[in-house]
Amino acid sequence: MNNPVLYVKSPPVHHLPKAARVKDTLVNENLERQDDVIDLMEKRLAYFTTDFNRRAYGDITLVMQNEERISGKVLGIEPGAVQFESGETQLTLDSADILEIEWLGKPFPLRVGNN
Repeated sequence: MNNPVLYVKSPPVHHLPKAARVKDTLVNENLERQDDVIDLMEKRLAYFTTDFNRRAYGDITLVMQNEERISGKVLGIEPGAVQFESGETQLTLDSADILEIEWLGKPFPLRVGNN
């Protein structure tokens, strides 16, 4: 016998079909993961904004979603955007378009701790 232990006064609950709940959950999780990936990429790129790291590592290569590779230096980071210098050209790149950071032809193994 299951007797309710706690009574909560609230509006009636309408249950969605399971398929709708799963779809909404997956969409929300994907958006949250995408935001987390973008935040992590921006933190990794921020490592290269200091003068010391910019000189020590020289040019880095950003691998973009369209598989284009852009070599140069990170000038600055803004939410959702990266200021980048490639040769004489200054670019503003969308953080969401960057897949990987490479240095000397290999993925840069930078780990960002929780701050």
